[in-house]
Amino acid sequence: MERMERMTRILDKAELVEWDGSSMVFSEEVDGYNDGWFSSPDEILEYLADEEMEFVPEFAFVGWKRIKKLDISRAIEEMTEDTYEGADLHISPYDSISIDLIKAVDAFNEKYSITYYEHDYKKKVRVRESTSDS
Repeated sequence: MERMERMTRILDKAELVEWDGSSMVFSEEVDGYNDGWFSSPDEILEYLADEEMEFVPEFAFVGWKRIKKLDISRAIEEMTEDTYEGADLHISPYDSISIDLIKAVDAFNEKYSITYYEHDYKKKVRVRESTSDS
């Protein structure tokens, strides 16, 4: 119960924004599907109708879109992380191997990336109109 009260306070403080379709939405109150993530407020309504659930939240949080790409510097750092102090791959950032590797990773990142969403508890969208009995 305490968690829901806390989420209600956070939701009350969140800025109401118009849904623009650029992010996913998250509902703490509707978590039986995709851990509470939905592609739109309408998808929440469709899910609840399909599940024949009577409760419909008034608001949902907006997701914060993140794109994760391969970071070659971090990958090299992780390769040497558990080795002896001072271990290095002995690759200069200016030699042809490094340049080729950077170009290959850049090409990879152009084609492949991971898009995911994190909770943005500062913004909310309307799922349904307010009613006097909610």
